[in-house]
Amino acid sequence: MERAIAKLNENARNELHSIMGMLELVAEGPLTESQYKNLLISRSSADRLLRSIEDVTQFVSPSTQQPRLSAFDLPSVVADTSALMGDLARLKGLTFTFEIRSGTPTRVMSDRECIEDILVRLMDNSLRFTEKGGFDLTVSQGTNASVRPRLNFIICDTGPGIPGDTIARVMNPAAPDHLKDGLGLPLVHKLVLRMGGDLHIDRSDGGGTRITVSVPFEMPEASDSPEVPYSEAQSYGQIRPLEILIAEDSDESYYVIESYLDGEGHQLTRAQNGVSALDWFKKGDFDVVLMDIHMPVMDGYSATRAIREWETTNGRPRVPIVVLSSDSLETQRENGAKAGCSGYITKPASKAAVLNSIRRFAATRS
Repeated sequence: MERAIAKLNENARNELHSIMGMLELVAEGPLTESQYKNLLISRSSADRLLRSIEDVTQFVSPSTQQPRLSAFDLPSVVADTSALMGDLARLKGLTFTFEIRSGTPTRVMSDRECIEDILVRLMDNSLRFTEKGGFDLTVSQGTNASVRPRLNFIICDTGPGIPGDTIARVMNPAAPDHLKDGLGLPLVHKLVLRMGGDLHIDRSDGGGTRITVSVPFEMPEASDSPEVPYSEAQSYGQIRPLEILIAEDSDESYYVIESYLDGEGHQLTRAQNGVSALDWFKKGDFDVVLMDIHMPVMDGYSATRAIREWETTNGRPRVPIVVLSSDSLETQRENGAKAGCSGYITKPASKAAVLNSIRRFAATRS
């Protein structure tokens, strides 16, 4: 069963990579109001489909999985996760606001991906079930000094409220029917517990729901390198045109990456499997390699190992090899570290993620 779900996740992510990539590229052009509305609805549906697939994958993953801590800019994460929700709320005639309270640290050490996932799922719930009024997000630092410092995320809406029996089921994962109302809230609860946090769901008598997520965080050391969002990519400066090898067997997926890089001035070479990628690498002088993993003949990790062996044997400097895969980030890091990969991008990949990664490694190589 787990292998079948993993394959489903892989296939779905590959297809959504093409769909969501094309939607992002369409959004760059001039749009009428009607076209913009259609685009928002399509993007929202694609996001929900991706989360539904992730729901199933998350529930079959080991509950002992540990948080992945990294230093990041909290306001950027909150703004990025709120951007699409704000547009969709306005489209539905709802209000949406977010606030980061004074005194909340801007740079923190925590599990960024978990926080993003939790916020998007909770805000999407409010968006779907609220018909009048709106919803809001408030972020603050916990005030209890007797425990580890915490970040509090509070989402309030004016919807019908979550029934008491549903709240009881969500808060009791051992209950035989705790998935009766869907996977969304139970998964949020699982992610919060994984981070060592707390989840509180309150229903107002007059309608509406208030959900409080409290998760621990640490203050990063000055030496901790933050994960750089795309908005800061220009700090790498203007890079020269690059020779980029793209190992990708899917025509649609390759077209998305090619379109992302259009206008950047780079020279692209495509390999449709790992053997071809190795052959092209030996013949060329590439600055960066984008390596898909699930390819015929030879997979991406095997191709990366072969490239690293060839570089060592021939006294060549290591060229950055960036994984571009439908595998989870944890799987990519675990297998990629052994193979000699330099960076990781998970499908469906945004234009920002691809450009920022290329600029980062190109700057390092220069």
